[in-house]
Amino acid sequence: MREAQDQIVSEAVAEIAEARGGIEQAKGMLMLIYRITAEAAFELLKWRSQETNVKLRVLSEQIVKD
Repeated sequence: MREAQDQIVSEAVAEIAEARGGIEQAKGMLMLIYRITAEAAFELLKWRSQETNVKLRVLSEQIVKD
């Protein structure tokens, strides 16, 4: 039972880290293009996510892809 719980937690942590990586990459791109701070880039991502009703992770992945 304990091993199964450890596996679930490990998978969740890996998923969070992967999502965060995409968000950080999109933030970096916005910082470079618009010459803004990391905080401003995150706020921009968050605002756009809310305006378009698209999850932040998905939006970030699309920005990096485009």
